[in-house]
Amino acid sequence: MFKKKILDTLSPLAVKVKDNYTYGERMIINSAFLIKKDIEDEFDKKMNKLDEEYGNIIKFKYVVTIPPFNFVNLIIQTKGF
Repeated sequence: MFKKKILDTLSPLAVKVKDNYTYGERMIINSAFLIKKDIEDEFDKKMNKLDEEYGNIIKFKYVVTIPPFNFVNLIIQTKGF
């Protein structure tokens, strides 16, 4: 329920969304959102609104401005030995 609400709120603002592994049974979502710089303020407002709405039952950890490493696929092939 909460995961869907969070994704439905934030995903439309993102160029791409990456759903990462959640750690432990209490973590609801661990996602990365690739957004354009000019959308950052709007994205922050949506995050703050989610915190206002659900902050009494969910603890949000929101990390901003990181390298977009979640959105790079790296394929490494080994040569036969």
